[in-house]
This record gives sequence, C-alpha cells and structure tokens, in this order.
Amino acid sequence: MSYLSQVIFSPQSRDDHGLANRMLVAPYLQHQTLWTLFTKAPGTPQPFLFRQVLDSRVPKFLLLSDEPPSVPSARWQVQSKLFVPVLRRGQVLAFQARLNPTRSERRPGAQRGKRQDLVMSLLHQVPAENRAAERQRLLHERLPQWFADRGAAAGFKVVEERGSLQCAISRYEVMHSTARQDGTDRKVTLGCADFGGRVEVTDPDRMTACLRSGIGHGKAFGLGLLLVRPET
Repeated sequence: MSYLSQVIFSPQSRDDHGLANRMLVAPYLQHQTLWTLFTKAPGTPQPFLFRQVLDSRVPKFLLLSDEPPSVPSARWQVQSKLFVPVLRRGQVLAFQARLNPTRSERRPGAQRGKRQDLVMSLLHQVPAENRAAERQRLLHERLPQWFADRGAAAGFKVVEERGSLQCAISRYEVMHSTARQDGTDRKVTLGCADFGGRVEVTDPDRMTACLRSGIGHGKAFGLGLLLVRPET
C-alpha cells in the first residue's frame, strides 16, 4: 500500500526559519528532515520518494511513501491520500519527473561500468566554443531519448507523433550538495532535469511498480518520482 502526500514545512520559530531557508537549497537536508516524519530508522532503505515544489517560499514537497507521514508538530502540514493506480494497457498518461540522467562507461579491466552524468560527461568531449549549442541538442534530443529508452523495463513507451517523441525538458541544472556517508561528509554533483510529456502504458504491472520505486538515481536528493495523470 502506498500514500501520496503534500507536505509543507511552516516555520514557527526563529530556528525554524533558519532550517526552512537551508532546506530550500539543500536537497540532502530535505531528505534527512523528511525522514523524521516516518517510523523507520535512518540507515534502513529509504521508505519514500520526494520532489520539492519549486515555486513555494517555504519548503513544500510531494511524497510517495509506503506509510503515511506523521505530523510531529504544528510546523508540519501534511495531506495524504491512498495511492492506488489503476492502469490499463494502451492508456495514455501525461507525466512529469525530475530525474538524474546518467550513462555507464565501461573502462578497460573493470567488471562494471562507471556511472556518469549523461550531459556533463558528453559536454566534456566537446570543444568549449561548441558547448552551448551541444548542450541544447543534448537537452532537447538526447535526454528525451534517454527517458524513452527506459520505458520498456518500466512498462511504458513515450508517445511519438510525426516522428517526434512527446517528451520535453523544461529545466536542467547541476546540483551541488553534501551527503553524509559512513560518518564522513562527501560532496555530490548531480545533473537534474525536469521531464514532461506523454506516455502510453505497455505493461500495467511494471509501470505500477515503477511509479512506486521511481526512476534512476539520486532519490536521496529529491529525484526519481514519476508523476502521472490520465489525459482528459
């Protein structure tokens, strides 16, 4: 069973305002703070996906979780509803997702490829004077194809009209953050892209599982949540 929630952090004190200001620009702090709304202890598998609502002056999030978030104090506003998607093969859905597009690069002698940010790694291969134009091509051609390539395993395909994928990138930025691992703070750099468009359900069970587990990497930084709604 899953729950979809809107969560707002409403500062009640001077310390709360300081925390709110830090949360607005620190995705891993958002992750740590949101974890306090759940009963599972830190270190266990992350029990939720989340996405920051960027047009809010206070920390505001959409959460998908396997239990409803608690309301530990008046500084939290939580509205939850059961998330029970009913999908059918051939159904067309509008979607939004904030994702970390990556690729795996195999190195000589290595058993596994090294994961790299797709846009940043490809831009590094381009002369500096050509990077602005290449960046636009990557955002509007390569990233939609990257998303479409993940559809088969996730139970959907991106709708295509007149040879054009119905998938667009409305925002891309490089996120610089800090995460704590094994008692040590480490710097993290992630490329974050906001995807939107239309998909067709090809396997309802697989897509339901994808909605619950998310897509790609960076889930501790507010990435991976796939939001869908039936077309009207």
